[in-house]
Amino acid sequence: MPKAKKPNKQTVAKAVRQYIKDRHPGGATFEVMASGIRKERSWWYVPVRPSVEPVQRYEYYETLAAVEEALAEHENLTVFLVPLSPE
Repeated sequence: MPKAKKPNKQTVAKAVRQYIKDRHPGGATFEVMASGIRKERSWWYVPVRPSVEPVQRYEYYETLAAVEEALAEHENLTVFLVPLSPE
């Protein structure tokens, strides 16, 4: 069986996009800011920008937490999604 490749910025960005694309809290969509991804120890910090300012903040943060959990469970990635302000 081939050994799994170590994740890099590109593979982390791709995985986050895959897991966040169908999530729309309050009708928002998310853009993964790949240029801002960084790794500290075993954590990947991934900035995400919503298309609109969330009205229901709890729904927004629950969505980010659910994506982080799914990435940990299914992709073995320890990710912290860093919410940015919409443009």
